[in-house]
Amino acid sequence: YFIDKNEEVVSKKGYASAGDYRDGFAVVRGNGLVHFIDQNGKPLSDKEYDMAEDFIDGLARVKNQHGKWFVIDKTGKKITDDGFDSVGNFHDGYAKAENGGMYFFINKKGDNVFGKSYVGAMSFSSGLAWVQGDGGWCFIDKTGKEQITEKYDDTQDFYEGVARVRKGKTWFSIDRRGRRIFK
Repeated sequence: YFIDKNEEVVSKKGYASAGDYRDGFAVVRGNGLVHFIDQNGKPLSDKEYDMAEDFIDGLARVKNQHGKWFVIDKTGKKITDDGFDSVGNFHDGYAKAENGGMYFFINKKGDNVFGKSYVGAMSFSSGLAWVQGDGGWCFIDKTGKEQITEKYDDTQDFYEGVARVRKGKTWFSIDRRGRRIFK
């Protein structure tokens, strides 16, 4: 059962499991599949999914019965007709998506924003994202332009303006311009 803030029952339907309300909707599981209900207990749509993630900023990730991930809006409409092998949450306006082992970034309309694919990619953070090409990992900005062009063998996200990177067996820290920082 779901109750509102006044402890009034809004849905008497029982579910195998139910998540918390996020952005106006809760993910509920029944009959092995999941769907969304609003705060009045009404289903968002008649669509059911194998998996669903909470709504964040008006969008949610869902996985259909064929193993493809989609992003839907609060009306239940997919933002793109094509599914993805995987898709992440949106950070700085973009989500990392993957098809066939290649990664790319989509906007909230589902467009491949840079028209490029990468061997590997990390989500945007503070306006930058790590991407992996043939020569290693480098940083791109929100226009898709390489901002730190030096290639690294491994990387970690920036935190307070500093990122850890690895070349060969050596780990070190760099600033947002790619300069080594020694502490």
